[in-house]
Amino acid sequence: MKLTNTWNLKRDLLPSDTAWEKLYNRLDNKLKKVNHWKSRAKNSKNVLSLFIAEEKLDRDLTRLYSYASLNADLKNTNTKYKYFVSKINKRH
Repeated sequence: MKLTNTWNLKRDLLPSDTAWEKLYNRLDNKLKKVNHWKSRAKNSKNVLSLFIAEEKLDRDLTRLYSYASLNADLKNTNTKYKYFVSKINKRH
């Protein structure tokens, strides 16, 4: 298979493991935003804010999980990425 026909994790998901850790560490703040808007979802403006906060959280969780699991598949002997996957699985 040509390299051009494969994914580029650094381009398509996250540029590095350090970027993964930084994004992972911001999950708590994003979850707080979701919970903030959940408690105020009594009108359409607040419901929209809730949906936006949930979308951002979901997008970040997807990027984190995809980066970790794809790297784990590529580098099967490297347990770091399996650890990353387990950290995300605990967050769901």
